[in-house]
Order: sequence, then C-alpha cells, then structure tokens
Amino acid sequence: MAVFIQNHGNVKPAKLPVPPKVKPVYVGDASAMYVTDLSVAETKEACRKLLVADGWTTYGAVGDTVDYKQNAIRVSATVSSAPAQGAKTMITYSTILMSADLPVPPDAEELRYAEQTRELSFETAADKNATKKLWRRTNGNQRWSTQCRSMVRAGLAPEMK
Repeated sequence: MAVFIQNHGNVKPAKLPVPPKVKPVYVGDASAMYVTDLSVAETKEACRKLLVADGWTTYGAVGDTVDYKQNAIRVSATVSSAPAQGAKTMITYSTILMSADLPVPPDAEELRYAEQTRELSFETAADKNATKKLWRRTNGNQRWSTQCRSMVRAGLAPEMK
C-alpha cells in the first residue's frame, strides 16, 4: 500500500479566473474542470492573461500544462482538446502548496520545478553574478543559508576529489 498526502494550499481551484462562457464539468477542493467552445490556443491565452492579471507568474510548462506561481502556491493549468466532451476545449486547474517559494530570473526559460525532489532548473541568459545576487537577496529574505561555500568541481564532494 502507498499513501500520498498533499497540501493543496489555501487557493481553491474554483476561485481561479476562467474565460467567459465556460461550463463547469467538475469543481472540487483539489481541482476544477471546465469546457468551452473556444479553441485550445484561444483558451490557453485567455487563461494566461487572466491568471497573470490576477497576480500569478508563469513557472514552467510541460506539454499542455502551464504552471503559475504566487507566493508558495503553484497552479497547474491544463488546456487541451476534449474528445469525450464533443471535441470542446477542456480547462483543468489544480493547486499545490510548494515546500519553498523559489524565485527565478524574469527571463528564465525551460523552467522545471519538481516538488517531490524539491528541484528547480531553468536556463537564463542573465549574467551569472546578477543571478547569484537575485538568489542571495531573495533567499536571505526567507532566512535560508548556503551549505556550500564554493562551487565543487564535477559535482563531487571535496573528500571525493
């Protein structure tokens, strides 16, 4: 037997903004699903605009799902074709409380966050020193400290060199 417990935070998916003229299919505490006659592309863009206007920032994407973050809450917004719904477009929102509110540079690309491993990766064209300053400033506000005082060659611990 495997038991998984997830904290979905204090943002109810049903309270997240949706484009006009959507119809609810399922609305619960952990997710909300809607259908619309708009195309997938139109719906995806409408959801993005509404979430950003509501204070959410993009926080990565995989396939049909775009993640948004506000404080330490992550919303996954999946917009896809729904053949079982008469080829309408389906919107699915789900939320999760992140274990940490990790910042990223504004120009971050290929952003991936995995809660189970608490791993954040991204690519940036930003200056290395500017990125380090962002992390020190933001993480300092969260009372984090670095455990590694210098870069370690090839990812090996000093005693393994």
